[in-house]
Amino acid sequence: CIRSSANDSDLPPANARGTLRPVATTSNQPPLVPKRRRSVGPLILALVVLLMPAGGFVGYRVYLAVRVRASIDRVREAGFPVTLLELNQWYPSVPEAENAAITLTNAFHHRVKSDANNRNLPVSGRAKLPPPSIPIPPDILDAIDQYLAVNVHSLELLHQCTNFTKCHFVVDWREGFKTKLPYLVHLKASAELLRLEAVSALAHGDREHALEALVALRHLPRALDKEPTRLGHLVHMAIQAFAVGTMERFLNHAAPRAAELDLLALGWKDLEDSEI
Repeated sequence: CIRSSANDSDLPPANARGTLRPVATTSNQPPLVPKRRRSVGPLILALVVLLMPAGGFVGYRVYLAVRVRASIDRVREAGFPVTLLELNQWYPSVPEAENAAITLTNAFHHRVKSDANNRNLPVSGRAKLPPPSIPIPPDILDAIDQYLAVNVHSLELLHQCTNFTKCHFVVDWREGFKTKLPYLVHLKASAELLRLEAVSALAHGDREHALEALVALRHLPRALDKEPTRLGHLVHMAIQAFAVGTMERFLNHAAPRAAELDLLALGWKDLEDSEI
């Protein structure tokens, strides 16, 4: 017989055919588990949810760009500028011999500024003009006359502007919002000066002089007929208001003749036909 060795007890038991059977081990290693594939569906859904607002925003911006472009095209088709370069070309130049801006600029240069704190000076100072039907108080009339006396040359130049129908101030509109428009302030101050001239002439009974000042005042807004800025429009309306108030005072203090009424009516038509 065959003797079994001392190590036979360490061998795994055999089955009926004599082959060895696997024996459960007692090691600490966990059993191998097959890996599961991760689903990408939730990740794709999260990306879609995050990208939907961004896509909607981009689409809305594209829609706005298309509408803005269509509006710009309509403005250009109507003959108006849509760029600063086109605005420079749209603001028409005027021959020097026909340009009222040259005479106006000289009038601006010779105008002596008023004292804004003068309590007796109306329009350009702190005093207020009485209603058209009430005479001017002596102290206010004296302050007006003193202010007019130092601006005689400026007033003469302003009256000469009635001979012009075109006006072009030198402006570089390519500066955009940085564009300087100093002539607007001077135009308004010149309108105040002409208004005070008419008021003083009426108070002294000089109706012809008052009518000349009124005609020069109502002609002044024509200098802004081609003004493309909103501020220019506001100055234009302010000068028109001065002209209307001065005409009311003229009609209250002077019995206008037929020729004077025709002249005033013509001037008022010019204001209504203004292109601004």
